[in-house]
Amino acid sequence: MAIKYNKNVQIMDLGAHTIKFGVFKISKEEEVIAETRHEYKIPQTYSGVDVYIESIGTYLNDISEQIDKKLPIRFVASSIFAPTNLAYLTRIDKDQVQTRIKEELEKFANQEKIPPEIEHNRFIELFTKDIETRSQVIAATILMNPKYVGMLRDKVNKLGLKFGGVYPLLQTTLALYKRLLTFEESINDEPVVFVDIGYLTTKVNLFFQGQLLFNKVLHYGAKSFYDELYEFASKSGEAALSGSEVESI
Repeated sequence: MAIKYNKNVQIMDLGAHTIKFGVFKISKEEEVIAETRHEYKIPQTYSGVDVYIESIGTYLNDISEQIDKKLPIRFVASSIFAPTNLAYLTRIDKDQVQTRIKEELEKFANQEKIPPEIEHNRFIELFTKDIETRSQVIAATILMNPKYVGMLRDKVNKLGLKFGGVYPLLQTTLALYKRLLTFEESINDEPVVFVDIGYLTTKVNLFFQGQLLFNKVLHYGAKSFYDELYEFASKSGEAALSGSEVESI
């Protein structure tokens, strides 16, 4: 897809602890320019996707003065909203690759209790290596629960805002890596690791020679670091810190 230079795009990253959003554009010099940039700390502790989406209308209303109402909001969804799984298929017949990938998608969708046939589900072939008549394939299965997409769209529309779609985090990470290659071709032959430490989870992606070879979501994020640091400080007697002091660190 060709890049549209100097066109404003409104992006909102739905985190479990913080919502980050703003308006951005790419100049003809290939520079990303932030026209606006904001952060909103969610006032309540994360307690599940359903509660989060039910409350999204309140969150959007709180930040409505900072949202550009003329531009659609393009939401970036983390693994909490868009479950992702990597399938490692080894030594399978070449003519069976698409069938096996589809089977992996259906298996993962059934595991996540999401209808496998909906349009939001997709798979991406990340790596393929042919060995005579057989292939080794790494494919990413990205699911999107239609219930949450519909709820999010309805909350946005009720506030008179424009819904611009939902983009899974892995998809945006892939785009970021490919974009990076256009600026630094030398890194194509070097392993590159992206580590995204969120509030509840940490996402790790390993790229090499233009391919994503490893993807993992660890259920250990900034909150876990905070809890352990607070516990350690609380046990250190006179050196103990208050919760707010630990959080500020």
